[in-house]
Amino acid sequence: MTRQSPSNLQNPMLVALANVLPSPRADVSTDGAIGAMCNQLGIDLDAWGVVESQASKPQWTRYNGVRAIRFLDASGYIKKPKRGRYGLTQKGWEKARELGVQPTAAPVETVQVETVQVQPVQPVTSEVGVGTGLSFEDLFSTLTDSYHEDEYIVALAIEQTSCFGFHAERSPTCRTCPLARSCKKAWLADLTEVARQLDKGNEPVVEEVIQERVEPVRETVSSTDPHAVQRTEGVTYTSVITPIDTTCSKCGKALPQGSEGISQWGEVGVFCSSHLVG
Repeated sequence: MTRQSPSNLQNPMLVALANVLPSPRADVSTDGAIGAMCNQLGIDLDAWGVVESQASKPQWTRYNGVRAIRFLDASGYIKKPKRGRYGLTQKGWEKARELGVQPTAAPVETVQVETVQVQPVQPVTSEVGVGTGLSFEDLFSTLTDSYHEDEYIVALAIEQTSCFGFHAERSPTCRTCPLARSCKKAWLADLTEVARQLDKGNEPVVEEVIQERVEPVRETVSSTDPHAVQRTEGVTYTSVITPIDTTCSKCGKALPQGSEGISQWGEVGVFCSSHLVG
């Protein structure tokens, strides 16, 4: 097979990753991705020789394969959970299915379930003493209202009784009062409200803690390179492969066809990737 360009390697690389990844959340190393691509193409790593223009003499399969990964990353098909590790995004898996990759189901582990014979438990009976307790109505069992059956007339009488709501157990007047039962209920209701107000006063006071926002400080990376380009937030820098012989727009160094360079959004030309710092 003749050498393929990074653009033409995008689909083989995508299919290779989809086949080699065991699950949608998994990722693979750079070597694993390149090896999977070569297997997909049916070639060896050395099939296309080495890049003579590069000092490190990388293999063309790795050189163009890495750039194919970058193209897939720029298109939103690749995710990079950490440096040197690659997986597929949801968009990447959908594209792989369009290219004919069939999703594989995760293996189901068979669990042997042991049947346990449960012996019925005999209920244990014992004599338990049950107390009678004290109900709310017991507080008024000895008191009655005998003033009138009409609730409106009773309400008028309550308004005219200045001591209503101040029931006293030991008072002979309270015991014979025709409004004794209602008076004691009102007295207990007032006590309940007082207790509720006291409980409010005992509630802990929670002070709101206001956290100050700390703006991150961006460190400036120093460089001895006179042509250094400081990476600026909001400016897009794209790694590109030069399609023709050209020169660096910063230092004038020759960049042969197939060399790696950096393109800055809004500017003409490319420059050496070593100039980009930050």
